[in-house]
Amino acid sequence: MTLILIHAEKIAQANYFRDPTRIPEYQAHGMYRECCDPGISCESLYGTLVALFLPDLNNEKPSKNATYKANFATLQRLLLVRAAQDSMVYPSESEWFGAYEDGAFDRILAMNETTWYKADAFGLQTLDKAGKITFKETTGDHLRIPTETLLAWADQYFV
Repeated sequence: MTLILIHAEKIAQANYFRDPTRIPEYQAHGMYRECCDPGISCESLYGTLVALFLPDLNNEKPSKNATYKANFATLQRLLLVRAAQDSMVYPSESEWFGAYEDGAFDRILAMNETTWYKADAFGLQTLDKAGKITFKETTGDHLRIPTETLLAWADQYFV
């Protein structure tokens, strides 16, 4: 447990697991005691999975942080890139703020169907309705974006 907590505090990826079958525990504590994904044997791999800051950033905890929403709303543009063949992020729809429907691992919601979007918990809906979100998709794996594509997007959206 200590090793997992150290990793979760130091490695950002260790904080991104949102178990749809454990939402009350996730919201209350931001922590899981075990993994419930039927496709992964978490006990043999990790022992414990921990999501320390995701419920906080998503404003999914009982106490909300208005500063997160205010800060997110100041973005001039948000470019979300999804890798169609992603082997690291699961489900890959979460790269566009999609997620599993609460309760099971059988249905993936689009961004605008999620609870945090509908409640505008951290300002995602505000940004979307202002037309500040752009969705792009690459055909390859995680972070395997051709340099020319990346440079074209940078020129188009940020220069």
